[in-house]
Amino acid sequence: MLFHIRCKDKTSQMNMRASTRATHLNYVSTFGDSILFAGPTYTDEGETVTGSVFIISLPTISDAEEFCKNDPYRKMGLFETVEIEQIKKVFPNDNNTKKPINKHGNYEGTDVGFTSKSFDKA
Repeated sequence: MLFHIRCKDKTSQMNMRASTRATHLNYVSTFGDSILFAGPTYTDEGETVTGSVFIISLPTISDAEEFCKNDPYRKMGLFETVEIEQIKKVFPNDNNTKKPINKHGNYEGTDVGFTSKSFDKA
């Protein structure tokens, strides 16, 4: 399953983020190819980090929750909120076949479903 994880930092926590960054990156690297995309988010001017975002492939939403709970940033109390949503990749279409789109806006024969979980630092 693919998950979108959005972690929003507490305000004025750049020192905490900087001091924990190496440990966070080491932790994230242990997930290897499961992480399809990861990086920080910024304010509109692009100078202040506001959080982190991940696109990750894990078997269950419980595994995604565990990934988040064990992130050193979260353990240090950096995040104000963490949101996890199950997502489905539509583009690019890796099998290069054009399938009809159904009334739900999905390719015919694909699952229609949504899983979402939002929780704060607990």
